[in-house]
Parts: sequence; structure tokens; C-alpha cells
Amino acid sequence: YATEDEAKSELYNQKEFRQALSVAINRDEIIKLIYKGGVFASQIAPMRGEPYHGESELFQSWAQYDPDLANQMLDDLGLTERDADGFRLAPNGEELLLVISATTAWPAETPELMELVKGYWADVGINATVTPEAGPLWGTRHSAGEHDVSARGGHFGGGPVHPTLNANTFALGGWQWGPEWALWLDTNGEQGVEPPDDVKQLRVLRDQILGEPDEAKRNELMQEVFALHMDNLWSIGLVVDDPKFGQLANVHNRLRNVVTWSISGEWTPTIPAQWFINE
Repeated sequence: YATEDEAKSELYNQKEFRQALSVAINRDEIIKLIYKGGVFASQIAPMRGEPYHGESELFQSWAQYDPDLANQMLDDLGLTERDADGFRLAPNGEELLLVISATTAWPAETPELMELVKGYWADVGINATVTPEAGPLWGTRHSAGEHDVSARGGHFGGGPVHPTLNANTFALGGWQWGPEWALWLDTNGEQGVEPPDDVKQLRVLRDQILGEPDEAKRNELMQEVFALHMDNLWSIGLVVDDPKFGQLANVHNRLRNVVTWSISGEWTPTIPAQWFINE
């Protein structure tokens, strides 16, 4: 959001631009071409079921495929001038090119996903290019705020990890979007870039959640957090996985106490000493 290109920074900081990019994406086609099922079209979401209900309609916000709406929203933002190839120009009349830095680390298919996204965006006049980056390089450049558009897996936490511990959920250091905003919040404004009020509100809500003894009230506050995310789309989600899909659980039925689910589909460490043979 604090990219050095002022024209792009202005666009990135308008939620309508992010929403338009989101509805331009054909998530159902991504599922068919890349995943062959086992995942669901969605924005970034917590785990399904109690207590946060990642399957709810809230997390479908701006996840429908509607290129006509995307085109209209982009027009309404003033992006009506196009170059000879049909791509929209920036508000200042210069080339508008989104450079997507896609990690090859997690998930490994990220560059392939982003090539599809690049095509969907081209259909609504947004020019983009995809640059694959190895995990360590991606992390270094991301932390330094060198990315234009960054792409990797993300989630709001789940399973044994409470969302308050997840950097993506709140404005915490190490998050995957707006690192310059996190730095400003972490240093009380001495470094980084001042974030919008809704990002500041994430920190306020986190403090309230951590200090709230009543579980039901904590869950209500978390829904406020998720609503802020779904309205602002600071990160554009593509799909969420079934926690039981695509994980290594192919063991003999005599081997018991083996983990069969994990945190939002991530690799989860397990302790062989916990296993036992059922004679």
C-alpha cells in the first residue's frame, strides 16, 4: 500500500479498486484447473464451524465472479482511458502495470495461480505480470516493503491457534499485507507509514479481545474484526481448503493417535512418541 509509485499507491488504497480486482477473478475455474476440488471459493477465512464459521456468507464478500461489475467499478474509479493493447491507464495517463511477486514456497502453486489471476485481470483491462520468487527472497523483499503486489498462502488462524496470534488477522509485525503500516503501529508512528483508521481499529479490537474474559463477547468482537477485513479486502483471497484435504494421513489402521487435521491446511508438526500400535 505504500509502494513508491504514487499513482498505484493511490489506487491500492481505494477499497473499491481491490473489490473490483476480486470480483474479476473466476475462482470456480481456478478450483477446476488447479485443485480438482477439495477447496472452496472464498476470501481469506477462519476455520469452518464453531466458533467463527469460516463457511458463512461474510467470507463470500466480493468473491463472486462478475467481470461486468468489475469493469463498471473500474470505470467509476476513473480508469476509462486505455492504451493501444486495451489495458487501462493510470489516472495520470501513464502505464498501469501490476507486478505480482509470487512465492514458490507456500503454496508451491502460487505462480501458477497468479498466472490465471493475471488473465482474469486482463479481461477487465488491468495489465499485470507475474514474477516467481523463492521463499527466502520473497520474505526478504516483502519485509523490506519492496513488493508491488505480493502473493502467497494466508489464513486467519484456526485449530489450536487463536486468530489473535495470527499476524494476518491483526496489524501485527510480520503480517503479509501492509508491512509499512505494521511498522508504524509497532513504533508509535516513529517509522513506517500511517495506516487508515480501519487498520488502527484492528489493534483496538485485539486489545479488547485479549482483555475480555467472556468467550461469547470475544467471539462477537472477532466477528467485528472479520467484517472489517471483508469490507476492506486488504488481502484478496482465492480459495480456502478443507482442513482434511491434501494432507498426509495415509497410515496403517493399526497406527493410532495420528493427527488427521491441521491448522488451516498447513503442515503441522507431530510427535511420533504420541503414536501407538493397536494390537
